[in-house]
Amino acid sequence: MRKKHLPFLFPTIAIITFDFLYPIIYTLLLSFYDVKLLENKFEFVGIQNYLNIVENWGFLLNILKNTFAWTFGSLATVFGFGMLTALLLHDRELRFKRVFRSIFIIPWSFSMVGILTWRWLFSSDYGMFNEILKKVGLINNYINWLESSQTSIWACIIFNTWHMAPYAMVMILAGLESIPTTLYEAAELDGADSIKKFFYITLPQLKSTVAVSSSLYLIWTLNTITPYILVPGAGTTEVLATYIYKTFFVSFNFGLGAATTTILFLLTLIVTLFYLNMLKLKW
Repeated sequence: MRKKHLPFLFPTIAIITFDFLYPIIYTLLLSFYDVKLLENKFEFVGIQNYLNIVENWGFLLNILKNTFAWTFGSLATVFGFGMLTALLLHDRELRFKRVFRSIFIIPWSFSMVGILTWRWLFSSDYGMFNEILKKVGLINNYINWLESSQTSIWACIIFNTWHMAPYAMVMILAGLESIPTTLYEAAELDGADSIKKFFYITLPQLKSTVAVSSSLYLIWTLNTITPYILVPGAGTTEVLATYIYKTFFVSFNFGLGAATTTILFLLTLIVTLFYLNMLKLKW
């Protein structure tokens, strides 16, 4: 790029930098204040908001446990099913590929309508899941999917898998389409079967695609409030993102919300870097 073009980039760089840094800096500064809109209070308290979070250690551990279960449970199931469907739809001998791909991507287009439907499916009184499980003899009594602390987080993961597996499928399909067919042809000449081709050709070639798409999904899942929407008002599915949402917009405690947001930002950064390092992705 010629140097004379650089001045034209400064406005764009300045806007992006401002949009990125300003919210982070403002949230960090806000976390050192006791800000309660309902009480018209704005007072500097130092690290007291962080101490308030740490003092309630049992509640914090429960939130972190739910956060990691929700995040990595969703990550595993979404990309597991996404990989499976992508491989099936990439089959050369499969007819009507475009039709099937269009059908499989439909859940990704649903938002609140899908959540309301799944809330009905999980209902402990008239839900279809309980009815099916009871008819096949797997359960004797209806399960309180959305009310029980044992099952509510997994109900959220099931919904999220249905909703977001098409995203993983699309990303992986794009990666599969970019793999040269000559690699598979050479492997067939060497006598490699389907399993060996998958582990020695497909997976290594998909490494960067899966790493980038799953990292983006990991960040999104850590920061989403889907559990709060699917299980409204219930503390059984409390994760960091839902706790922040309720602290800001239910309790209107902006100082404590900002402190928790800062913790979530650092947690997201650490988890993402650890995840990318685990995948050994070199940029």
